[in-house]
Amino acid sequence: MMSASTGYQRYAGVFTPTTTIHPSTPSQCGTIVSPGFETETLIESIHPIPISEIGSNKFMEAYCINLERLSIQAHLTAGSLSAQDAIEVPVSSNATVAAGLLNSWGASDAEYVVNAFLEHPEKVEAMVKTLLAIEFWRGNVLFRREKKEIERKDEYNELNDYFGGKEEALAHQLAANGNVLRTAFVLHAETTIVSLLNLIFYNCIPAAFLDGNGDDVMLALIDYCARQLIFLGAPVESNNALYKQKHPRCTSELAEYLAQRTRLSEIKASVYDSTYQTAISAVALSRYVCENVNEFGPSLVSRMLEVHDFPLLMVPLIEEPPWTRRRMLEKGGTSSMIWEKLNEHNEWDVVSPTDLLRLTKHEGQPWLALYHLVTSKICREAYGLDDFRKSSLMRLRRYLQKPILDQLPVLNEVARYLDELSILGVPSSGHGVHRPSSLASSSGLLMQRVDTLRLSIVGKTQVNNPSYWNAVIETQWNDIFSTITDSRDHMLRRIGSEIYGGSGLDDHGAKAVSNPGTSPQDDNNWKLDFSRPVEKVMLYVHNGNEPTIVFELVTVEDGNASITDTLLGPFRRIKLRPKPISGDVEAIFPHAKVDAKVQFCSVSRAGLDHELSLSIDSLLLATTQPNSIPNEYEEVGVSLPDHFPTKEWRQLGDLQDKRAILQLGFKRLECGIIPAGCTYLRAYKLDNAFISQPVAC
Repeated sequence: MMSASTGYQRYAGVFTPTTTIHPSTPSQCGTIVSPGFETETLIESIHPIPISEIGSNKFMEAYCINLERLSIQAHLTAGSLSAQDAIEVPVSSNATVAAGLLNSWGASDAEYVVNAFLEHPEKVEAMVKTLLAIEFWRGNVLFRREKKEIERKDEYNELNDYFGGKEEALAHQLAANGNVLRTAFVLHAETTIVSLLNLIFYNCIPAAFLDGNGDDVMLALIDYCARQLIFLGAPVESNNALYKQKHPRCTSELAEYLAQRTRLSEIKASVYDSTYQTAISAVALSRYVCENVNEFGPSLVSRMLEVHDFPLLMVPLIEEPPWTRRRMLEKGGTSSMIWEKLNEHNEWDVVSPTDLLRLTKHEGQPWLALYHLVTSKICREAYGLDDFRKSSLMRLRRYLQKPILDQLPVLNEVARYLDELSILGVPSSGHGVHRPSSLASSSGLLMQRVDTLRLSIVGKTQVNNPSYWNAVIETQWNDIFSTITDSRDHMLRRIGSEIYGGSGLDDHGAKAVSNPGTSPQDDNNWKLDFSRPVEKVMLYVHNGNEPTIVFELVTVEDGNASITDTLLGPFRRIKLRPKPISGDVEAIFPHAKVDAKVQFCSVSRAGLDHELSLSIDSLLLATTQPNSIPNEYEEVGVSLPDHFPTKEWRQLGDLQDKRAILQLGFKRLECGIIPAGCTYLRAYKLDNAFISQPVAC
């Protein structure tokens, strides 16, 4: 008999939570998050955000920029490790990566973003609290749910009845004001949090969340996952978000929609897309929760099995998978029926009929969750079986045939459990249960824990209080959204610059940009040109009519170069320090243009210039405009907003251009400066820099 742990570990590298950054998506951001100081700085900015501040600059800074950068870096690293695991077929999910893949880094060290979160469980709890706040915001502030008079609470309607036509809902004001894009990024933050929680929980669940006095976070996550599973298991015809994915518009309908769409319809489409993607990610999160069920206390196990019935929540995901669809394809005046499956990049791929039984990562998640539940001794003892549960689970036996079992041999244990269940006598529905230890037993007193973490977000008395939500809507409109539009939103420009405008070079062997068209081995001449020792780096900071600030970037005396593997080969990363040459270097203009001249020691090929020019049109540093009219005097000692990050990074150059790359680090000042004749607050100074050069083979 194959052991449960061995069978599962063999396939750990295949069904990892790697939503790897796809080369052709906008996430080809070249965001670089270095281990150590920068990672700690970004994580330090993660705090719980109350509902009234969802969508604020503080929220956008922490979750749409900093957390997004951390998530991208973590997924890129996990993708590299997962690819190696799948090739080598390790017997442990924590096996050391082969030497040379990530230089001298092992798997544990390479996932420094995940490890940093595991060292700071309070930041994971902050993410969970913000996740619940976004969920409340999406359903009670952005769009007001219609409260229907029903005898019992209909959890499905709570999740799907978003658009009741309430004019006081915030979405109508956002559409009229032109805040469509900011709204989309706020909604995407929920997906980002769930996706990053997948990576963290794949490694392990923080011990603080398993303690009897600190398991409120896990209770809230179990409830959250259950709501998402219910959402995906609902009938397609009455689930707008799922219907949009299962029945996409044909070409003619899409053209008509694009011509007639409104801002409000764009916001609704963003809600549909984000809720679907978040729910899909939550299936993987549910699997990791089920994987650790043996570490939970009795109250959490009871929550999963008796309150939410996780085994039965997996059944509709297998029978009517939300990641598979069949649609008509119009081409050349003819139409044909095709099958499509959602891949790990959340894109729909056409699948031939012969490959329909090939499991994708999404399809494997509910099976693995079910495997952990039915093979756990604790779950078997606590799960109260009756005729309804038995018949529901037995519907899955027909799917466990040779094509599926060959791909996931651990499911032989599930098949064996179902075969045993088929001959097991259980009470009829409503007449008791098979397991006396179940909380569903016919006792006189039933007790159930309250999700105190979720209630603390709003307050028990405010959840169903329309006046409270109206006050939140009014506060958000007056304090956050009424003064900005997408065209004048500096946070959107920062997101475009820091998240979607980088080079794709990360510190440990991942590359997010598209393939330049040739393999690194095709032409290494460019490496010879830019791998030579750097003689001098000059930096020119321009600010309109003001004198240009000039720095010379010199190598730090005790700085050691680090080597980073990329798909274009290894890069050498050298730390530099700024040496002021001329100009006022005390504070940098936030929208300054920067030019850099990198001079190399010699010329490797005749006819080539030994100088490399790099530039960035605008630094887009965090700033405000306290004054609408320029001062006639310099204003110093200005207090800086709390949401201003302590460190800002900007990059000159792109890996795709096959040349050296320069990174500039800006440090927040103790107090800001507003020079005479200027309205923008200056809050940063140039602190350090890094230059990355290719290593010639």
